[in-house]
Amino acid sequence: MVIHASHTILTEDDCLLGYLLLCCICLFLELNAYAALEDHTTETISTSRHAIQAFSAYLHQYIDKSADESDKNWNFPKLHMSSHIFDNIEVKGATRNYNTKPNEKMHGSLKDLYLLRTNFRDVAPQILRINHWQVAAESIRRHISDLNDKDLDEDSNDADNLVPSNDTDSPCVKLGSRQAAETFESIEDAHKEDHAFTSFRVKLNEFLNSFLLAIQLPLPGGKQVKFRACDKVHYIQSNSVLLH
Repeated sequence: MVIHASHTILTEDDCLLGYLLLCCICLFLELNAYAALEDHTTETISTSRHAIQAFSAYLHQYIDKSADESDKNWNFPKLHMSSHIFDNIEVKGATRNYNTKPNEKMHGSLKDLYLLRTNFRDVAPQILRINHWQVAAESIRRHISDLNDKDLDEDSNDADNLVPSNDTDSPCVKLGSRQAAETFESIEDAHKEDHAFTSFRVKLNEFLNSFLLAIQLPLPGGKQVKFRACDKVHYIQSNSVLLH
């Protein structure tokens, strides 16, 4: 109420700085309202961008006019962030879907990574790479836990009706003893009727090269993986191999 009532007192003629500041506050409240919308359309995004332009224009006027009366430094990140807020909304969705507060307590692990897992030079890529591994490991762990919980529920519900199965088509991998070494050529020839083994060596090369880059691990010797037809592997199970 005070802000709206002030418009009759802090007029453009009587107090230019006060008037510009009130304009900035009103436009900021308008921006805040647009940013808080739970649903956005092309029209609301467009209108929001116009509001940002108006806010920036009035703010620069206020900064220029108040330069002689204040030594405040207006070059800080949160001020610049407002210019990108609706770009982020288009990419990530409405602001109700994310929050910066939960991450405040997560800085502890990043600090530990900095102290224990970096060489203290060019640390950002190192921390991001290890944090990526952590997130991937946690995701895998959650999937395994969910599967274990599901299996336990099924076991408890069907304990009296369990029948051992010897289904050889089961997708589960069962580790056996190591088999004799075989070349890629002999493996592809032995399974030539299985489409999964068509160009198996080429597919494996492509997968490993893409996978190592995706998890930001260096390629062996700085060169792309390129197995030859005569290279040998050791079988562990029919659908799993251990490479030497």
